Amino acid sequence: MKVTILSHNLSSNASMRAHRLAVAAAHFAEVTLIGPVERRGLWPALPQESWIKTVTEERFPRFTTSFLQLVRACEGDVLIAVKPHMASFGAALVAAECRQVPVILDLDDLDIALAPRSDWAEKPSMADLRRPASAVYLSLLTKATGAASAITVASIALRQRFGGTLVPHGSLTELFNPAAIDREKARRDFGFEGPTVLFPGTPRWYKGLKPLAKALTRVPGARLAVLCRPEDLATEDWDRFPLQRIPMISYAALPTLLAAADVVAIPQLDTEPARYQMPMKAYDCMAMAKPIVASAISDLPETLADCARLVPPGDVEQLAEAIDKLLAHPEEARRLGEKARARCLQHYSMHRIAEKLCSVVSQLAPSEPAGFTFHVSAQIGSSPDAKQPKPVGQASSLTVEAASSRHAAPQQTQVSTIPVLDPFGVDRDPKMRFLAEALTPALAERRLAQCWAEINGAHQKLRLRAIKVARYKPARRCLIEYDVSFDGPRSPAGPLTLLGKANARELDATTHDLLETLRNAGFGANATDGISVPEPLGIIPEFQMWLQMKMPGMPATELFSKPGGIELARRVAEAAHKLHQAGVATERRHTLTDELRILEENLALVGRSRPQWAARLQQLFAACEQLAASMPQSQPCGIHRDFYPAQVMVLTPSPPSPSPSDGEGAGGEAIRICLVDFDLYCLGDPALDIGNFIGHMSEQSLRQLGNPRALAGQERALEERFLQLSGESAEIAIQCYTTLTLARHIYLSTQFPERQIFTEALLELCELRLEQGQKLKS
Repeated sequence: MKVTILSHNLSSNASMRAHRLAVAAAHFAEVTLIGPVERRGLWPALPQESWIKTVTEERFPRFTTSFLQLVRACEGDVLIAVKPHMASFGAALVAAECRQVPVILDLDDLDIALAPRSDWAEKPSMADLRRPASAVYLSLLTKATGAASAITVASIALRQRFGGTLVPHGSLTELFNPAAIDREKARRDFGFEGPTVLFPGTPRWYKGLKPLAKALTRVPGARLAVLCRPEDLATEDWDRFPLQRIPMISYAALPTLLAAADVVAIPQLDTEPARYQMPMKAYDCMAMAKPIVASAISDLPETLADCARLVPPGDVEQLAEAIDKLLAHPEEARRLGEKARARCLQHYSMHRIAEKLCSVVSQLAPSEPAGFTFHVSAQIGSSPDAKQPKPVGQASSLTVEAASSRHAAPQQTQVSTIPVLDPFGVDRDPKMRFLAEALTPALAERRLAQCWAEINGAHQKLRLRAIKVARYKPARRCLIEYDVSFDGPRSPAGPLTLLGKANARELDATTHDLLETLRNAGFGANATDGISVPEPLGIIPEFQMWLQMKMPGMPATELFSKPGGIELARRVAEAAHKLHQAGVATERRHTLTDELRILEENLALVGRSRPQWAARLQQLFAACEQLAASMPQSQPCGIHRDFYPAQVMVLTPSPPSPSPSDGEGAGGEAIRICLVDFDLYCLGDPALDIGNFIGHMSEQSLRQLGNPRALAGQERALEERFLQLSGESAEIAIQCYTTLTLARHIYLSTQFPERQIFTEALLELCELRLEQGQKLKS
């Protein structure tokens, strides 16, 4: 899966929230961060990442070119726009409308409070329409938050105002690690002598710098260190304060600066902007085990809990008293700092932030997990100082540079723990308590090795490399990916991924045995016709799990609209026919009556949630019943029952190319495909598989290509090839099952926020199909 994150200005400190979200998203996706950059360059603290892409910051009308570049660069399956600005949210909405992908709007400030309408007349540049960041556009796009598929926020106050999911800034706790830095050397490097209080944020009027500076005049010998641009704190009224101005430093040097300070102050004022903002640096200070004095405003009391000193906003006297006590009692300061780091590791590490972000993205992302690419690091729930992920585009080694700049020598820390990614928190499912063991690397490696040895012999030493929860339905089932490698003679040449399928109710050995039977019936990896099923690898009773090999390749979903789609459709028909002819017995049965019952239940749910369509949905179901009554009976056989494009993996090295030969790719070589996910295998009408597949293709065409007939040629090729193999008598049944599948998609579209805009179009499509069917019958 790809995620594109948009920042409205990569030359401002606003880019840091975008970067922090990108690091979190890199746990589970391929990430790109895009945005305009001013002539002065990137924000100095923004890390230099290969996955950051820029366009030139311009004013209108020249900004039109930059805007179109941003739209074209929105290549992700999910877009995340940071702040409701033209260059972020505006560009994301346009790209999403063109590409039919979901947009998440991320809010970390109440930006309209920083540009109030009352100031527009006094400060005309604020509302200058030539500026993409104009307060006018900002105001309009803030009112358009409902256009987002989902909202994430950085503070409780923002959630109360806009809704959405709270995704704190968090901290890279591996980078911000006090144990990796020589504090005395850091103090020498920054020239800190005597008690030093650090203000780690960007100087802004609402952040309380003036009260802090006044408070420091009441603390004997103390100095205030502030990160400044040349224009910050440059007026004469600052000269009377004990102030040390520190030029902007690189992000990698920030941990060293924090280590050098004695106390960190976050003195937000009680203003509207401050009430909605949660300072990012608070998390980094916690990670660095710093004693913190902060205003009791926004999320600071909840976040810092009992690991900091909180004072009323703007209260100079109490601010001075709290700082003085911490400087005078270093043991108390050290204890608060240690509690702060422990709290940060527990609640605000990037693993935890990735979990929260993933919970939002996973609700919007494409449902086919085979296209997902996860970038993970150390095990969630492992030791407090477990490693964090290397950002996308850097080396995947778990050895990470802790900090490097002219102020700090590079440090390295080696991580020995096995990476675990559990964005759903499945180890806390009371109905599946065994999953906690399935995610414990030592136990999982032992059980996997036993299963592998039973099949391949003990001479191949299995080594577990990573664990990832790929899919999960609470209290029902879970899919876990185990990345493994091997040592020893005749071991597999490269790394492999084993899929573990766990069931809450009982161990599902039936599907495991079914795959084995199918492979013995001609669906093995070396099948001469190139049609196979995954290799089952054994059962782990302790995890209520069975294992199979994860098949390399690409889901057919992504290939039908590309060259070779017609040939691929014919191969899918051949694969379905081969499955139907395999004669593999099963006790499960699915009838047309079952299909109608499920459809009736689903449409009733839609009618209750959308009462304006209730009558139409009732009429639709009645027409479906009449259609089903006209369907000819067929001899039941073993069918997939959940057959759609994502269940077909194309194993050719590259997408198939057009060829005059049926079922062949370039050069006459047959397209190799693998059928997956046989959990619903049963006896049923073989036409159901084909109708279900075509119905999914039509729905995909409507949703992704804007026209339900966009893949009509591929659908026709699939149906015709299947009828050639199985007989023309199935034609009416295929058409009926296609309509029933599309009708079921009316309900399914309501379960995914990004698909809800297609619900009425699906309803109209089904009504049209049924009306045309009645005319043909007449």
